[in-house]
Amino acid sequence: MSSGQVDNEEVYRLSASDIGVPLEITLEGTSSKMPGFIVDVKSNIIVKAKGNEELQKNLPNETGVTVRYYRGEHVYRFSSRLTGKILAPTALLFIEYPEFIQKDDEDREKQRIVCKVPCKLEIQENKIKAIIQNISPSGCQCSLYNSSLKDKFSVNMLYKDNNPIDLILQTGETKNELKIKGTMKYLTTAYDKHDIGIEFHLDSAEGEKLIEGILKR
Repeated sequence: MSSGQVDNEEVYRLSASDIGVPLEITLEGTSSKMPGFIVDVKSNIIVKAKGNEELQKNLPNETGVTVRYYRGEHVYRFSSRLTGKILAPTALLFIEYPEFIQKDDEDREKQRIVCKVPCKLEIQENKIKAIIQNISPSGCQCSLYNSSLKDKFSVNMLYKDNNPIDLILQTGETKNELKIKGTMKYLTTAYDKHDIGIEFHLDSAEGEKLIEGILKR
């Protein structure tokens, strides 16, 4: 990303390298949030949103949105508006390219920490090898980049928004397993990337303790 200065704030640009990056869209004037990921970046940012198909269907153009996304250990945010949508063959939202994008340090507690921790994902009794790419008290992003074709196929077949998923970690030098319950929030497969977002079922204190333990492994 290249940077510049707007009102003394360091700002950033989106590019083709951000295709597949997960994000969260908040609709103006509401608390409604939609997870999704970037499909293309041109004069508009094209987004594949996950879940709440009825809400997407009824969204009018010009709806204001705030978008937050993670890149590395940083959180970024921008405000913009919807310029259009298509519903078939797949639902896509078109968001006007923002005037500027800034680093969002307002919610440090939930900022994600970059890591490379081997794990397993259990979906409907299927265990799939993965690597935790980044983690926060509220959830994590796992990559199947080095996983087998069978595991990648299984995730594609078994994925459903908000379905239960267990994150499994080996504890210490023993073979004991720690199982963390969560729900699936998104799956991206752009350019052979298979990344899955997980939201933990933990309170803030449990989440912080969990992260501390994982990073000490």
